[in-house]
Amino acid sequence: MIVTIQIENQHDFQWLLPFLEAVKKNTAAKVEIISSATDRAWEDKLNDFFTIIDKQAVLVPKVERLTRQELNER
Repeated sequence: MIVTIQIENQHDFQWLLPFLEAVKKNTAAKVEIISSATDRAWEDKLNDFFTIIDKQAVLVPKVERLTRQELNER
């Protein structure tokens, strides 16, 4: 038997760790952990996003909402 668990963050991994250790000790199951998006990777992506905003942001003097009629004309 192979048990595959997809972990989204370090908090989830820490919460599951005692269970995973018990499964490894008491069964012949192979535990496979897949990290879909680690906390560090998320922080790196977020920092990259803010860097892009800082470099390429454009000041917009006023945002005008279109009326329903103007939206329907498009």
